[in-house]
Amino acid sequence: VGQATSKLVQDEKVGFGQVWRSTTGEVLGGKGKTFDIIPLFHFKNWILSRKEGGRFVFAGVEPFTAENRDKPWVWSEKIDGKTAEMKREQALNFYVLLPGDVARDVAAREAFHKTGELPDTEASLLPCLLQFKSTSYKAGKTLVTHFAKAADFKVPPFVNTFKIDTEKVTGESNSWFILKAESAGKTNPQYLEACAKWR
Repeated sequence: VGQATSKLVQDEKVGFGQVWRSTTGEVLGGKGKTFDIIPLFHFKNWILSRKEGGRFVFAGVEPFTAENRDKPWVWSEKIDGKTAEMKREQALNFYVLLPGDVARDVAAREAFHKTGELPDTEASLLPCLLQFKSTSYKAGKTLVTHFAKAADFKVPPFVNTFKIDTEKVTGESNSWFILKAESAGKTNPQYLEACAKWR
């Protein structure tokens, strides 16, 4: 999500509150323009940050385990002889497919089988990783609940598609955007084979 501190927002390549693909810079949606995802797999981890110059910067990732689930969220530790203020945030991570990406992949494979013409490798499908942490964490629980419901029916999570958007939140001294997720109904049956492959 493009936040006020994001370099792409500051360079005016992405708008404040827009969701963009980090590998290409492509804007997918946000700020009232939804985009769809097809969930494949999820996991939970900790994002570690260290305070530098008055703000927290990324310091690493740890798996979320039974052993570290109750560790303090804020602590201090010695780094190079100096005391550093640290924090950890829970993150819900989802490997997802974008329906537009799946459609390009399906079309390229169908054309290859019909005509024998080699496909453009740019049409090849790769999942994206969507992360919900901090104030977006609650929206990620919507997807976790979906995984539980799908498991109850003994079906894979990719049978449904979800709409993703952003919403502006204002604190005491600044504003930022959080992710929102809601069901978009059943996934296009033509996409299920590709989803099963990646699942």
